[in-house]
Amino acid sequence: MNEKTKIKNEILNKIENASNIAICAHRNPDFDCISSALIFYFFIKENYKKSATIFVEDDVDGLEFYSTLPGFDKVNFVDDLAKSISAYDLLIFVDSNVYKQFTSDPLALENILKSKENILVDHHDGEGDRFNTKFAFPESPSCAGVFTDFLFDENSANFEMAFWSVVGIMSDTSKLSYVDSTQIFEVEKLTRLVKQFLIDLRLVNRILDYRTRFDVLQEQELFKNLSVRFSEKLNCNFICSFLSEDFYKIDAGKKGLAESTFINFYLYNIANCEWGFVVKMKDSKNFKISFRSSGRGPNVRLWTELFGGGGHNQAAGASIKFDKNTKPLEVIDYVIQKIENSSIK
Repeated sequence: MNEKTKIKNEILNKIENASNIAICAHRNPDFDCISSALIFYFFIKENYKKSATIFVEDDVDGLEFYSTLPGFDKVNFVDDLAKSISAYDLLIFVDSNVYKQFTSDPLALENILKSKENILVDHHDGEGDRFNTKFAFPESPSCAGVFTDFLFDENSANFEMAFWSVVGIMSDTSKLSYVDSTQIFEVEKLTRLVKQFLIDLRLVNRILDYRTRFDVLQEQELFKNLSVRFSEKLNCNFICSFLSEDFYKIDAGKKGLAESTFINFYLYNIANCEWGFVVKMKDSKNFKISFRSSGRGPNVRLWTELFGGGGHNQAAGASIKFDKNTKPLEVIDYVIQKIENSSIK
């Protein structure tokens, strides 16, 4: 029995023995994250005839478009994740291996996990935080792909599982440039699901296009604030940009991923820039940073870990909280200084 089969069987046994199951998606969820949570929800319902509850410590602003899609009404947006899941005996986490990505109170979550059975299903690099059972495979370009390849096959799937698998795979695989083009197995799985369950790709594309249209204003702001810099300590050029205070006030709470589109476009189209990052302001003290690296660039995951974040070697992010009011350009300088002063190159 290989390692993947062993872990899969361990997960299935935990589901079989559980009475109350909570599925936790990370904050500011992207398509792959929401899709993965819903795939797991319908997998449990279809194959174990049990109910599960999906939680996101976030608000629903900006996601109203998806409310009519199959199963989206199963997602519960809450203010306190640890409090919300405390009564459940099996906790399943998807699409991130860091507590901080799931909650604003990672210590409370860590304490909950000490007394609960828990599972992580993920596709990010790095050890991350402690989970009892980890089903994490960075070779998969999407978390939805981990589910579709290892947790179910076409014979154990239903329409809802197939639909959200297609959404998750297409969002992370076809939209983000850091995915290895040789990972054709994901596309083959997607094709089989589309044919067997007659998935309407026009609807899937409308979902993804809606996000793209929604992100146009963010992309324009990021282009306006773009700068190309040179680090003497790192001996390389890099790009950076930010969403300004005024812009964020207009766009507060939205779930766009414009920074991914923007940063990938410039990394792969500007010569001599091997990496870059974007600062997105939540409020005057809280910021999100998103890093991207080209194939020949540095391992940016190691840099985001300096700020308590994580992700992939070529695509990673983190959240930063300051004690005083801070401007985006000050955050950029702070991030650069911390990277240059670290031993990670």
